[in-house]
Amino acid sequence: MIGSRPRKDWTDGEMLDALAMRDRGMRVEVIAGKLGRSVASVHGMFKRVDDDVAAANNPREAAE
Repeated sequence: MIGSRPRKDWTDGEMLDALAMRDRGMRVEVIAGKLGRSVASVHGMFKRVDDDVAAANNPREAAE
């Protein structure tokens, strides 16, 4: 792919940093820049974390 970068897994520390920045009201574009990630990567990580939290809070719904 043109312009694509190799996939880089998120470390626990990076995820915690990104979530803390989001909690402080920082925009995704700023978070991405600070962490050297694409905006799409940050959005994707937030979605996965949010989905995991929702599943943990509603285990019956996640099983359906």
